[in-house]
Amino acid sequence: MKIIIKLTFILMSINIFSQKIDSIRVNVDLTNYKEKANLNLKERYNYTLTKLDSLKILFEPYKVNTLTSYYVDSLVVKSIPKFTFKEDTKLCRKKNIVNYIDFNNIFENQYYNIYYDNRIVMNTMFIVDNKYSMINLSLIENDFKDPSYFGGLQGYLMKLQLERIGFVFMIKGIGDAYFISEDNKIFAIYNPDNNGNYDKMEINEFIGKVIGKKKLNLVLKGKHISTIHTDKLNKKGFFKKFFDNGYFDKNYNFLFNVY
Repeated sequence: MKIIIKLTFILMSINIFSQKIDSIRVNVDLTNYKEKANLNLKERYNYTLTKLDSLKILFEPYKVNTLTSYYVDSLVVKSIPKFTFKEDTKLCRKKNIVNYIDFNNIFENQYYNIYYDNRIVMNTMFIVDNKYSMINLSLIENDFKDPSYFGGLQGYLMKLQLERIGFVFMIKGIGDAYFISEDNKIFAIYNPDNNGNYDKMEINEFIGKVIGKKKLNLVLKGKHISTIHTDKLNKKGFFKKFFDNGYFDKNYNFLFNVY
C-alpha cells in the first residue's frame, strides 16, 4: 500500500511539473510560401524585361545589374514568412510571448532571398500589384559588399542567409530582427554587421530586455520600431524590471511542422 501511495505521489509530481512546460505547436506551409514567391519572381522578371531601356538610362551611372542577366529558371528563392501578433493581444504576466504570435499562413506576407549558383543576388519583399514604382517592382541585383545600402540592418540580416539552415521568420513591426527556431525554442537574431556577427537572445528575453514595453505596445498598434540601441534604453526600465521578476515565461517547447 505504501509503495502504491509513493508511486502515485511520484506520478502526480511528474504531472504537475510537466504541466509547467507550455507546448506550442504550429504548422508552417513553406512549400506554398516558396511557390508564391516563385510566381512573384517570374512576374517581376517579365516586368523587368519590359523596362530594361528605362532602367539602363536611370542606373547607368551606378553600373547596376538586373536579374534578367540570369535565366529565370536558374534563380532559386528562399522564403522568410512574416507573421503578426494576434489582434486581441493583451499582455499578461507569466505568459509566453510566443502565444501572442499569429502563425496563420498568409503567403503574400513574406520576404524572400534570391540565389544564383548558391550566391545571394537579391532580397525583396513580396509585391502583389503595380502600385509600387518601377524601381521597386524591377529585379535589381543587390551589392552585398555593402548590404546596408539595401535596407539598413535588414540587408545585413539577409546576408546571413539563416533561412538556408533553419526555420526563420519575421514579425511585422520589428523590421531589423529575425527569429529562428532552435532546440524547441525561438531566438531573436539582431544587431548584425557586415562581417556576419550578430546578437542572439531567446525571444521572451529579447522582448523584455531589448524591445521593452513601450515599443512592444507600438508594435501591437501596428507601428514599426527599431531594435537599435534599445537594449541600452531598457536596462533600467520598467519593462526589464517586470521581466526580471518573471514577466514572460521562457519555460516552453516550440514544436513546428514545416511542409
